Amino acid sequence: MILALPHLLLGQEILKIYGQVISRDGAMSGVSVVLDKTPYNSLTDNNGFYYFYNIPVGIYSLSCRLNFNHYKLAEDLIVEDGPAIRRDIYLDEGVINIAPIVVTANRYDNKANRQEIAIDLREKPANVSEIIAKIPGLNVLAAGDGGELYVAPNGARPEALEVYVDGRKINSILTGKADLNQIPLGALRRVEYYPTAGAINENGGLAGRLDFISGKRADEEYLSIGASGGSFGRSDYDARYNQSIPGYGNIEIGWEHSKRKNNYKYIDYFGEQQIRRNADYRSDKVYFGYAACVKEMLIKLSGYGYDGSNGIPGKTVTPSLNARSDKFTLSTGGEVGLSVKKVGAINMRYSYQNRKTEYRDSVGITPYLTQYNELENTLELSVSWNKVGNLRPESRFAIASEKLEGKDNLRPAYALGIVKRNILGLGGGIGYSDKLSPLNIECGISGGADKVKKQIYSSYGGRSSLWVEHGFKLGMNLSYGKSYRLPGLAELNWKEDVFVIANPDLRPERSFQGSIGTFAEFPVWGRWRLSAEYRDVRYRDLIYWRRSQGLRYKPVNIARSDCFAASYTVLYRSPGEIASVEFSRVNSVSLNREEGQPYYGKRVIFQPSYVNRIRVSISYELLSAQLEIQDVGERYYLEENTKALAPYTLINLGVDLHFRIDRLTLGLKFKADNITNTSYELLEYQPMPPRTWGFGLAIKI
Repeated sequence: MILALPHLLLGQEILKIYGQVISRDGAMSGVSVVLDKTPYNSLTDNNGFYYFYNIPVGIYSLSCRLNFNHYKLAEDLIVEDGPAIRRDIYLDEGVINIAPIVVTANRYDNKANRQEIAIDLREKPANVSEIIAKIPGLNVLAAGDGGELYVAPNGARPEALEVYVDGRKINSILTGKADLNQIPLGALRRVEYYPTAGAINENGGLAGRLDFISGKRADEEYLSIGASGGSFGRSDYDARYNQSIPGYGNIEIGWEHSKRKNNYKYIDYFGEQQIRRNADYRSDKVYFGYAACVKEMLIKLSGYGYDGSNGIPGKTVTPSLNARSDKFTLSTGGEVGLSVKKVGAINMRYSYQNRKTEYRDSVGITPYLTQYNELENTLELSVSWNKVGNLRPESRFAIASEKLEGKDNLRPAYALGIVKRNILGLGGGIGYSDKLSPLNIECGISGGADKVKKQIYSSYGGRSSLWVEHGFKLGMNLSYGKSYRLPGLAELNWKEDVFVIANPDLRPERSFQGSIGTFAEFPVWGRWRLSAEYRDVRYRDLIYWRRSQGLRYKPVNIARSDCFAASYTVLYRSPGEIASVEFSRVNSVSLNREEGQPYYGKRVIFQPSYVNRIRVSISYELLSAQLEIQDVGERYYLEENTKALAPYTLINLGVDLHFRIDRLTLGLKFKADNITNTSYELLEYQPMPPRTWGFGLAIKI
């Protein structure tokens, strides 16, 4: 290998940061190296070197991009009035086709065997639905703008998807579902989706895992303040502060406030025009994060709090005008990572979560006032062992405690009371990678088991990727996984009353998943990526509430379903990434397999037959714009498939203008959703908003 020594002084330009990007095959030319949240970038030369001149004193994060892959140096660089800093980036495994690579001082963390879809959030998204729309195979379930919002994978209910924020599982102990509206959007930096549950999630998860990751984004400065307003009583305010302190790490804090009246008009079941009532929403969110690297030890702390209230409007045929839901959530945790030369990377994580929910309706047919308190504590130890040849083993140990308390202020005798559960988990896996030019191989297997009382439940999975690289990429992926979801504490322990009977003998829900896919990347007037995938998922022992002993309902393991889905994606990025076009289509068939029922062989409810999504983005100098089109097929809402929600097409538009004056950045935003004023529903008799618009102003210092 030939090492080129850079000149420390070139005319009046003073060299501050430089280095070489190399792999096992030698220097890598044509790699774009970027100093995050700055305009500085450099393209590696024929010897793989990059150079940054005249960089102001400060702390910088270094990353590089090649084709559609993103590589990031974990440690920050401190630039002072001294000699230039050299940082070489060594990619031991070559370019990974579907996963980013994290490079630290002593280890290389490769997640290609597990990661399916990753989205980097360069700016704060307008809402959670905007993020989910970019992930094929996930469908939003909501009764309006604001309030509870859930996401369901193809062929499954929202309970089947495990949702994490910075490694903390946020699924409710009470309902099993994760309310994504509680997540502070300003804190998010990245979203990752793992469809094959058993291959990546050793502690369960019926239909995959969705990870929201907080941290610094490229568009941040030190202080940002924003405000926006729009139709139907929309108002949003947010503030965020981020500061890097040399020798002490990075700290960030933020606050978000949202309010919605949702008093829009709709056509009711009888063809009469009505105004949506009791659909208002209000929330406050606060969040914080801290990260520091002390010698070889990485320390991270993060968390958020949520305080929200929303009306429960009910179906338009039987509206509820007084029902409300109040929620308070505190989710926090920390982790410590350490690299040990003869062992590997050791990581310890602790998380704490407390959720309080109150449901009330004083004037309904059956008044209620119930309160629930959920408490979770989790301690996890994971080790990424040093490589043995081309093998990289990993192991994990975790212990979790769950506590659910239910109070019924109107009928105290039927209150849930206090129920608890402890879970002991053990898992691990091993990955293999090799490069047999021009053939690349990535594969891995993983598995785990959870112990609850005297019962042990297991999951396992595997994945392999093969691709050829020769100025282009052409390859295929295979995966298989088995996983499960534990019954909820409420389903197991609900206090028997005139409506419900608990079932302490419930078994976990199970899934068996397999997929095969192909992908291609090539440069033609820009960069293209094409992919296609077929996925087969079989769900067994699904828990449904069925009528038992007269009018009372009881949860039982009787339901089964099969899901068959094919997805196709096309991504194009123009030279300089001035414009990009993303297209995806998902065709799916989800069939009910519950024996002895009239709906055997019928489609599973709320599962669209197809979803088409197109997103066109333009970013040039001060202007950026996005046009999104979403086309969704019909969804049955009765198990007998006699009634269905109509197909719909939504068109959304967003335009941003950014002006920079010295250290001040001024942003103007305009967004219009449902431009064609389409009438549609995500749940039966729950009309979604018509055409809406909003304006926003953001200031960054």
